[in-house]
Amino acid sequence: MRAKRSQKAARSGSPSRRRSVVRQAPDPFVLHPTRPRPLLLGEGAGIGPTIALAERLREPAWKPLVLLGSDDPFPFRARPSDVIVAGIPTPTIACMPLLEEWGIPSRLASTSDLPGCFEGRVTELAATWLGSLGPTQLAEVEIFSCGPAQLSEAAGDLARRYALPWQSWDGVSPIGSTSEATDPMGAGPAPNRN
Repeated sequence: MRAKRSQKAARSGSPSRRRSVVRQAPDPFVLHPTRPRPLLLGEGAGIGPTIALAERLREPAWKPLVLLGSDDPFPFRARPSDVIVAGIPTPTIACMPLLEEWGIPSRLASTSDLPGCFEGRVTELAATWLGSLGPTQLAEVEIFSCGPAQLSEAAGDLARRYALPWQSWDGVSPIGSTSEATDPMGAGPAPNRN
């Protein structure tokens, strides 16, 4: 009799018998409160983990900007943003609706001439935004990238060009080296905990 009840509970989805087949994704990124303006770059398969990181940054202490890139149509329906982001070219208005709902500004980049998207690589859009910042604002930025190896390399180049700490992850394992930027905690080179 007890075995029949247990089988019935398991079939009904009872929390005591339900087993999750979804594993928690590892969280490879370390946030530094001394860098409250994180720049999140996601491309391809790295879009999902980038959104997961953005979710961690929904607290008022953070001022993230999320830039997503894809050569294919995005895995969500892009829409025009209601948020103006200084330093982003005016015609670049496409955003991810979920991020907008969370109050996190986002913009999209593509080499496929998608409406409202920046025409080019996501790191080119990031360079445009970074180039618009003054020294005080730049001192608050840390770059986080998630996606293919070429994104990590380009993000590292940006970090070196603007003397910023950066972290990069390919969604599976750590990538690459440490940035040459100063560690936000003031202890030398910033770890690239990719």
